[in-house]
Amino acid sequence: MKHFFLLVIVLLFVGCAQDRGAQPVIPTIIAKGNLIGNGTNQIDLQSLVIFNATDWNLMLAKMDSTNRKTMVLLEDRIDFSKYTVLAIFDSVWMSGRGSSINVNIVESYSDIYVEITYDGAELKSLAAIQYRPYLIVKIPKTTKSIRFSSQK
Repeated sequence: MKHFFLLVIVLLFVGCAQDRGAQPVIPTIIAKGNLIGNGTNQIDLQSLVIFNATDWNLMLAKMDSTNRKTMVLLEDRIDFSKYTVLAIFDSVWMSGRGSSINVNIVESYSDIYVEITYDGAELKSLAAIQYRPYLIVKIPKTTKSIRFSSQK
C-alpha cells in the first residue's frame, strides 16, 4: 500500500513539473476584422501558418481581391527571420450576424498550441452581405509544431 501512495505522489510530481514547462505566448495582432463578400476571394475556413514572404503576399492578395481598401493591416512587412504569422479565417456569416476571433497561445517543450475562440457579435448592416471573420497575428519565430484547436 505504501508503494501505491508513493507511486501516486511521484506521478503527481512529474505531471506538475511538466506543466511548469508550458509558457504563454503573447501574439502581436497584425489584422482583425471581417472579409466582405461571398467567398470570391478563395479563402475558406482555415488556420494558416506562414513562414515566408511569398506565402504572406499570396494570402494578402487573396484577401484584397474582394476587400480592396477595407482591410486594415497594422503591419504589412513582416521580418520572417524573427516572426511566424498565424492567420485564422472563420466560416462565412450572413449580414447582421458575425463573430470575432481570439486566440490563446501556449508553448510547451515540443509544440505550440493555439486555442481559437469565437465571440458572437452583431454587425450593423442592412444589406445582404456575407462576412468572414479573420484574425492575423505574429509570434516569435519557431521551428516547433503548431497545433490549432477551436471552440465555438
